[in-house]
Amino acid sequence: MATPEYRAELINFADSVLHDSIENLDWKELLDWEHRHLKYTREELPNPRAELPIQIIHQSKGRCGEFALLYNGLLLANGYKSRIVIDCSTLKDKSKKVAGDHVWVEVFINNCWVHVDPH
Repeated sequence: MATPEYRAELINFADSVLHDSIENLDWKELLDWEHRHLKYTREELPNPRAELPIQIIHQSKGRCGEFALLYNGLLLANGYKSRIVIDCSTLKDKSKKVAGDHVWVEVFINNCWVHVDPH
């Protein structure tokens, strides 16, 4: 679970800077919240890429990695158990490995892990 400091910082940022609270939202409402503040892009992203929720919100655009990291942070701030899933599958041509081809989140809902692709 998120530390009290982390939770307070993210909740305060959403309230005071964005004027769009994340507090007490369920996992579906958090997806809607994320899509109001983060847009998918194929454009070049900063190097290094943002990894923390507030940095990602400031960046305002991203790909599956940013969507998963932000959503995971929103879930943790709201008391959910969640984890990042990274696809490390290989192509049919075994000489070409694809590490991290896609990233999504699993959230613990009703005593089971549910895959949620926030992007």
